[in-house]
Amino acid sequence: MEYYFGFAKELLDKGLAETAAPYGKDNLYDLTIQFDDDLDFYLSLAEKKHRVLDLACGTGRLLLPC
Repeated sequence: MEYYFGFAKELLDKGLAETAAPYGKDNLYDLTIQFDDDLDFYLSLAEKKHRVLDLACGTGRLLLPC
């Protein structure tokens, strides 16, 4: 099974796109997901010495500020 398929493969084959790490220094996820309304809530729990589990944490947007 190929890793890229459909429109993504077509763009790669035509040289109109390139592969990149999804979670790196300048990644698309962090550029597009700017939601941080929940950050104060989780930080307040961590400050009270509660354990906080950030499932599927992606790039660590909640973990890094702690």
